[in-house]
Amino acid sequence: MIDRTSPVPLYYQIAQTLRERIRAGEWLPGHRVPPEYELTREFGVSRYTIRQALSSLEKDGLIYRQAGLGTFVRSEKYSYPLSFLQGFTEQMEQRGLVPSSKVLLLEKRVPEPFLRSSLALAEGKEVWELRRLRLANGEPMALETMFLSVGIAPSLDKEDLEKISVYRLVEGKLGYRIVGATQTIEAEIPPPEVVTLLDIQPGSPVLRMKNVTYLENMHPLCFVDCYYRADRYIFSVSVPRRGMP
Repeated sequence: MIDRTSPVPLYYQIAQTLRERIRAGEWLPGHRVPPEYELTREFGVSRYTIRQALSSLEKDGLIYRQAGLGTFVRSEKYSYPLSFLQGFTEQMEQRGLVPSSKVLLLEKRVPEPFLRSSLALAEGKEVWELRRLRLANGEPMALETMFLSVGIAPSLDKEDLEKISVYRLVEGKLGYRIVGATQTIEAEIPPPEVVTLLDIQPGSPVLRMKNVTYLENMHPLCFVDCYYRADRYIFSVSVPRRGMP
């Protein structure tokens, strides 16, 4: 597999072998690259050599690293791990992309019963409705509508919502702690407005995610309804096997 008598550096030979696995389809986009310790056993080299090989692939844009999760094969689609909660800004920054937003709507309103129940609000309490087009390197990626209690973020309209992460605002400036969310995902053919904003072809499917995000005391923070481009996203999840009876 590698030639130790060759003048070609070992890390380069290993990198070439891994490139071939990607090009041959053995490792598909979104595939998790084996951990360093497995690759050291496979190739019989040090971790330093493996890290050099992986760094070479990363520089070529073939793989990317996600803190706490591992290294993955890069593709035109972005892997969205469902095993923990991340905001759009955090996702894009980890992939080396520049996140931005275009605010389409920000207004206060009294929520309908479904939203009031989802956010555990008393009758008459207001929410912010924030709709943003989310972009990465200037490309539309998602259309997000967030409903957030005015009581939690009373001055949301004073923030630069085209640049900031609402999650970071809530945790950093407002002092709350976000602990998780419940999420549902389904494939849809979107309405014409979404097609136009996401710059996709009519009839193209999207992935629609709805979630309720919770604070440390399990009080709902926000309800989010988001359309993701299906040609740019893969949702992935690690699933343990249930113990046999």
